[in-house]
Amino acid sequence: MDVREIKGKNIVDKTETALQYAAQRKPDAFTWDCDGLGAGAAFQVDQGLGKKKIKIEQFKGSFGADHPNSIYMPVSNPDAGKQKTNKETFYNWRSQFYTALADKMLRTYLAVKKGKKVYNVDELISFSSTIEDINQLKTEICRIPIKPGGRVQILSKPEMKALKIDSPNMADVVMMMQRQIEITPEVNVNDIGSEGW
Repeated sequence: MDVREIKGKNIVDKTETALQYAAQRKPDAFTWDCDGLGAGAAFQVDQGLGKKKIKIEQFKGSFGADHPNSIYMPVSNPDAGKQKTNKETFYNWRSQFYTALADKMLRTYLAVKKGKKVYNVDELISFSSTIEDINQLKTEICRIPIKPGGRVQILSKPEMKALKIDSPNMADVVMMMQRQIEITPEVNVNDIGSEGW
């Protein structure tokens, strides 16, 4: 995984730089934080990537749990008791996908450092050694504050600011990448051939 922070204060210029980077890299999907200031970027994103073969999807960290009725971390032991659903476990997308990131990091640690080979590679995470601000990324990921309570909830950006915690911009990008975006492959009818019918 590669992550980079775009310096500057002008959100229009920063968005344009991100769109140019995405257009060069040709990812399957492009997502951005559309809560707060990012809400106004939809038109700019559509203009920059709308005609390219890149799926565009907004990330709303404030939404309730994704796949709310699915069991979070299902277990096969029938004696485990009632298992919690995503909506019973997570306050919103932001808390759900920061937890997904933490889960991947723990599984990667167990696989690499402890030799556990019970994980699918999609359940692990790897960061590029060429990330320019890797120490900043590590710091941001490690200091995400969780609120006490019955469901997992991350402090909001205003709450973090009140505690003099800088916005975890790079960590937020990695967290948003934990949400699965459905990619529908394009089919060229000329490639099917007569035997496909």
